[in-house]
Amino acid sequence: MKIDLIRDKLVDSLCSADACINWINLLDDTNPGHYGVEDVDVDVSMKDIWVDIPEKSFKFKNANLSFCARLVGSKNGYYQTFSKVVSGYGKFNFAKSGKDIEIKEFEINESIELYGDDQ
Repeated sequence: MKIDLIRDKLVDSLCSADACINWINLLDDTNPGHYGVEDVDVDVSMKDIWVDIPEKSFKFKNANLSFCARLVGSKNGYYQTFSKVVSGYGKFNFAKSGKDIEIKEFEINESIELYGDDQ
């Protein structure tokens, strides 16, 4: 599989509904904390992904992460939408068919400050 195809498949995987659970887990540690996350959306360009094929690893930058967080309280709180630019890294495997990739894990480099300067 050529590197551009791997990068394209990583974009699809990072932005997929299947990856949403991983993104929600990464958002568990926002500052300030929240009472739940909804409507997670990720947009990253293929040109912002670097791949190490022998190590089956990747890095990304400039990923736009947008989400809606429930703030103040679980019963009387309110939802607010946030958008953050993040970078990160992860590991992948080639699918048995050799025509696809599967992300095993990924992390982000930044801590998410909900009310930081990059709102």
